[in-house]
Amino acid sequence: MILKTSKRVPPEARLIGQNFRSLREQAGLTQKEIARKLGVSFQQIQKYERGENRLPVDRLHALKNILGVSYQAFFKGMDKEIADSWPEKLCQRLSDIENPVLQNKIERVIAIMAE
Repeated sequence: MILKTSKRVPPEARLIGQNFRSLREQAGLTQKEIARKLGVSFQQIQKYERGENRLPVDRLHALKNILGVSYQAFFKGMDKEIADSWPEKLCQRLSDIENPVLQNKIERVIAIMAE
C-alpha cells in the first residue's frame, strides 16, 4: 500500500502568492508570460499564486527583477510577528544544514537578495 503524505505549505505562502499575483497583474503580464521567463509551466505559476507551492528563493529573485519590485513587495501584509521571525527562521535552518557546499550556495543566494 502506498501512503500519500500531505505537503504542508505555511500560511505565509498563500499571502506571498496573493502578492505575487497582484504584482504580476499590475505589471500587465500573464501567467504564461511569467512562466516563460522563469522556465516553468503556467500551472506552476498558478500554484505559486494560490499558495499551493512555496516560491523558491531563486525564483523570487528572478521575479523581483522581472516585475521591477522590491523583495518587500512579496511580503506586504504579513503580520509583524511573522515578518520579524522570518529572517530568524531562515538563519536557524541555514545553520542546521550539514552540507557545507549547499550551505555556501544558499548563503550566496541570500547575499544576492540583500543587494
